[in-house]
Amino acid sequence: MDPHTYNALIHGLCEVGQLEEAIGMIQEMLCRGLNPNVVTYTGVIGRLCKEGRVDEALRLFDMMIQKGAGPNEFTYCTLLNWLCKGGRLEEAIGLFCQMEERGFSNNLVAYNILICGFCKMGNMDKARKLLQEIRRKGTKPVVITYYTLMDGYCKIGNIEAAQDLLCDMERQGLRPNVVSYNTLISGFCKVGDLKHVQIWWKKWPIKEWSLML
Repeated sequence: MDPHTYNALIHGLCEVGQLEEAIGMIQEMLCRGLNPNVVTYTGVIGRLCKEGRVDEALRLFDMMIQKGAGPNEFTYCTLLNWLCKGGRLEEAIGLFCQMEERGFSNNLVAYNILICGFCKMGNMDKARKLLQEIRRKGTKPVVITYYTLMDGYCKIGNIEAAQDLLCDMERQGLRPNVVSYNTLISGFCKVGDLKHVQIWWKKWPIKEWSLML
């Protein structure tokens, strides 16, 4: 079989959940002096991660680089996402640095993944520094960037910081979505600050009450 056929078969095996067969076919390709393409490697890496086999995914990632199949931004973001989900933030930062060294800098998706990871760990100082880094590099944060930080601050009870972020979002010309308002209003409710609940409820640009308490 030629590389194109192999790549197509490996993709199909991943789609039907036959991951071991897909990995075996990669090994067969390599034994024959053929190299899977970046899409094939990334697909298998993603499937390994979804099955909780992140360490195996990282080993395949290393092998991918050794064999000359350069990872793309999606490959990096896939691994970053699962490392952060597993609380492996130090490894995620190391991978992010490698990503930038390979020329994939100012990737907002990668930054958002890291910010989410640090917020889930309650490390808001580090998450906020990443927002500052985004701006320093000339990249514009998006609504999900702000919302993630707002949610992180609300979870640790710092509603004022969340409020400042929503105001900053508006100053930057971004329109907060329903989830952003819900997060802030819910945060004030949980700390019993009904005055600010009323203030932000009046500012809410839509009439539907979808607040989940």
